[in-house]
Amino acid sequence: MVRLNLSLSRLFASFLLLSTGALAQGSYTCATNTPVPIANAITPQGTDINGPDTIVGFFFDNSIGHNHGFYRRADGIVHKYLVPGSSETYLYGINNAGTVVGAYDTHGFSRSGGTVTTIDYPGASSTTAEGINNLGDIVGSYSTNTAAFGYLLSGGQFTILQYPGAISTIPTAINDSGVIVGRYFDSSLNSRGFIFANGEYTTIAYPGAINSGAGGINNAGLIVAGYVNLDGTGGAFVYKNGHFRNVSVPNTKSVGLGAINSKGDITASITTNSGSIEVFVGTNCQ
Repeated sequence: MVRLNLSLSRLFASFLLLSTGALAQGSYTCATNTPVPIANAITPQGTDINGPDTIVGFFFDNSIGHNHGFYRRADGIVHKYLVPGSSETYLYGINNAGTVVGAYDTHGFSRSGGTVTTIDYPGASSTTAEGINNLGDIVGSYSTNTAAFGYLLSGGQFTILQYPGAISTIPTAINDSGVIVGRYFDSSLNSRGFIFANGEYTTIAYPGAINSGAGGINNAGLIVAGYVNLDGTGGAFVYKNGHFRNVSVPNTKSVGLGAINSKGDITASITTNSGSIEVFVGTNCQ
């Protein structure tokens, strides 16, 4: 079951798998780009990468007709994952301790040491856990029948996150300083990225784009995001302090960026020159 907040958040990454524009101030490239093969995977999405370079994400498993989460360890071994008893599972975030957050059916969850804890925002029809930092603070969103709202879960307490004037707010990541990034949607369902720090919101809007959204942030304040232009072109970029750098991956048609870790390593979903959609990890980036 795909919820409103899910369809407006991480699935937005698929929308960004388009040809890259040329308005950024330089590029962000990685010395090593390694594909992540996943058996029976259709439209795989890499959603987060932690300090030890463990990647998490999700994919549609053609062999069973459902969405599966996956882990990819730094040694290259891939594990598929379903929350026990669930029909579908999405993995969205992972911290350096290996605690994972995501969603199954209509619930958010965290998983640590093999123990799954369900996360449900009180009174919501569905909840998603999108990101987690090394302090265990979690950000995500919850749905009503008409819109999605953001939350911060810290110390067992929920705090609502809502960009002023937005109809939906989707936080996607939080760093160890408590800086939160994500995207919000206006009444026309156009999106913009946002930063929430020290109680204030700042918009991230790629120059000339009709839609933008932030996917991840590391402890150095580097933000990964994507954009779409009016003509349907778009791409992924790294952002900090008003500077945009397009992400460049060799032998690909397009990049939909997922996340960045403290070393600047990234994970993304790419469309190859042959037209297939794959997950990759980029290391030694600058």
